[in-house]
Amino acid sequence: MRAGRLEGGKLVLVLSASTELRLGEPLDLDVKLAAAARVLAALSRAERARLVYLDVSLPERTVAATNTQVVG
Repeated sequence: MRAGRLEGGKLVLVLSASTELRLGEPLDLDVKLAAAARVLAALSRAERARLVYLDVSLPERTVAATNTQVVG
C-alpha cells in the first residue's frame, strides 16, 4: 500500500501508482479486505497491472475497472 485517504467518509487505499482499493465507509473492513484479497489473487499479473480500481464497498458486489487504453 502506498497511501490512504478518507474522502467524504469513504476510505480509499492506493495500492500502486494506478490502482485504488475503494473500501467505502470504514466498517466491516475485515470482510472488505478479504473480498479484495480473493479478487486480486484470482487476477493474473497482467490483469492486476491494468487495474485502475477495485471497489469492495459492497463486498458481495465487487466492481473492478481496468485501463483498456493502449499505451505507447
